Amino acid sequence: MISYEGERAGAPWGRMRVVSTAVAFGLLLSSCSTLNKQDDLKVDENTLGKLVQRPEVKAAQDARIGSGADDAPRLKKPFEDRLRRETVPSVKTTDRRAEEDGEAPPIPDGLVDASVPPLSLPAFIDVVFGEILKVPYSTGPEVASRKDVIQLRSSGEIPAPDFLSLVSLALKDYGIRVSAQHGLYVVIGESSARQRRPSFIRSRSRPGTPAALRPVVQFVQLKAIDSNNMRNLLLQAFPRGGALEVTNDSATGSVILSGLPEDVDAALDIIETMDDLAFADSEVLQFKPIFWQVDELATQLQTILQSEGWQASSGNRQILPIHLVPVPFSNSLMIFVKEEEARNRVLYWLNVLDQPAEKGDVDQIFVYDVQNADATLIAETANAVLDNTRLRASDDIPVSGAAGPNTQNRTGGRSSNSSSLVVDPQGNRLIFSGSASDYQRLLQLLRRLDQPTPEVLIEVTVAEVTLTDDTRYGVEFFVDSIGTNGADVNFGTDGGLGLAGSGFNLGFVSGDVSAALNAFAQNQQVNVLSTPRLVARSGGAANIQVGSDVPVITTQAAADQQSGDGSRDVLQSVQFRSTGVLLNIEPVVYSTGRVDLTITQEVSSALPNPNTAIASPIISNRNLSTQLTLDDGGTAVLGGLIRESITRGDTGIPLLKDIPWLGSLFSVDSLNIERTELLVIITAYIIRGSEDRERFVDYLTDEINRSLSDPVQLRTRIPKQQ
Repeated sequence: MISYEGERAGAPWGRMRVVSTAVAFGLLLSSCSTLNKQDDLKVDENTLGKLVQRPEVKAAQDARIGSGADDAPRLKKPFEDRLRRETVPSVKTTDRRAEEDGEAPPIPDGLVDASVPPLSLPAFIDVVFGEILKVPYSTGPEVASRKDVIQLRSSGEIPAPDFLSLVSLALKDYGIRVSAQHGLYVVIGESSARQRRPSFIRSRSRPGTPAALRPVVQFVQLKAIDSNNMRNLLLQAFPRGGALEVTNDSATGSVILSGLPEDVDAALDIIETMDDLAFADSEVLQFKPIFWQVDELATQLQTILQSEGWQASSGNRQILPIHLVPVPFSNSLMIFVKEEEARNRVLYWLNVLDQPAEKGDVDQIFVYDVQNADATLIAETANAVLDNTRLRASDDIPVSGAAGPNTQNRTGGRSSNSSSLVVDPQGNRLIFSGSASDYQRLLQLLRRLDQPTPEVLIEVTVAEVTLTDDTRYGVEFFVDSIGTNGADVNFGTDGGLGLAGSGFNLGFVSGDVSAALNAFAQNQQVNVLSTPRLVARSGGAANIQVGSDVPVITTQAAADQQSGDGSRDVLQSVQFRSTGVLLNIEPVVYSTGRVDLTITQEVSSALPNPNTAIASPIISNRNLSTQLTLDDGGTAVLGGLIRESITRGDTGIPLLKDIPWLGSLFSVDSLNIERTELLVIITAYIIRGSEDRERFVDYLTDEINRSLSDPVQLRTRIPKQQ
């Protein structure tokens, strides 16, 4: 092993360590800035991990159960894990007004003198509308015959619209209504207005403003409150025989309002205020008890709250400020409460009550809903732990006849040998039969195991590099030309890597090795075979195949019977062999941010078989299998799979080139040697939750869209038709 650490040109070198054997070497660099000796190629720092804005890495969790502050949040707050919060929406609507009967005539701008001397009602109306406001108007016969005297005083001039509102309010006290209809103001008595044909409205829309001088019959569909309760409430504000008549229809849950527009409008204000959900804009809690049946828990909780003086109800009975609804199907308790103090008190008692019984020797059945994993896998692990616990407990039991006073176990005198987990595959649930104290201990293990399986985004580049004199040692080119701040680093085994072009090479690089491939591509020395990106779960497998299945004859035999011409048929067995770029990766993610990869890579192709006696093609195959470890975002370079092809040629003048000794004067012998190396570049990114996955997907989708929108990248190699 060679270790080198130093400093040159004021720039610290990364620490390097080389391990060499007869067939492999490893390279570990802390940084990389250039990839050739001439410093004309800088490393492209735009790696996928840097182009995507990723969330911060969460601190690793302690592997121990119940280990304190470093535990997962669901273990740190087991009570909150059983609690779900939702907000009850409000059904209140915005103010909607119906269309008016007609447009009001324009009122002159400016200020008017609001003082009117004592006049009879008809004369007062003539002065206000005809002389001061100068707007068209009409008066009914009931108003024209009135002898009442009215006077209006003001401290000064006021705007004309305000003056009109003041006049309308004053006339209302005399039983006279003012309304705009069809471009003029109509002034009639209230009794005449009630006798006019009513306007029917079937909605919550408000009557037009200014209000028409005809009654309104409005049907209002209630959303939350009972129609009988709403009718009784409105009758408190509008007694029977008053200005508004209120009836209700229990079958449709609606109320009918009959009266003048302003009275109906006032009733609608009350309806809009009161017709809302009882617990609107408050939280509804869903609590899943562990050690209780939900019906019993609701009854006991209601009794405790009522004993403390809270108004609490349960089930379908009267709804009080604290309302409990048990749901036996899911064994959950719905809690409706509006005040924060009451909500906190309910949660306090739930936390106190939902505990194992003091006597843990009563068998019960508990159901655990698995949320993030396969219930079968969790059951296998948990049952193995239970079996191990029972085995150790059995070792502590004294032999027969030697039992002392302390033979009872911790569960209160009974053995939990029968306690185990049963899987419900349809609901992905675990069913446990045993004591509450046993289940409470098991629950911490189940919560720790019930975690989302980590996923890994694996970016792979499979390239074939044509080797020249400068790169005759294959992947050693990367070693010779990686440096920091212009300082080249050269090292290797005793004989370099020139071991007859053989061997398997592996390197780890923290920079972006795609820049080196770009340099090769500019010199037409690289052929990128495939660049797949795969997402795999920890412990799973990701496979990709780009190629074709080639038929290969495996057995061949003559048939027992002869054909009509006397020859025997040949029976052949054919199997299909997958060729092309084949990649199989199995990742394992650790909580420390490390990824173990088991990689199998193959690049194969079918070649013509020079042996005409064998109909199957020759399969040219280069493959590698390895196991390696990467950090999140780390890159590994695998190389050393070198193929050498030799082509010999003999051209010359026919007949003359075959003359012994003299034939070389009339011929040319050629020898072409081509060496290519297969490189596999692998980068692994641990997906840090759904947000990280969405960002990767968004970036890669945008990358595809940019490629499709660029005509240069859409050029095809298929020749155009002439």
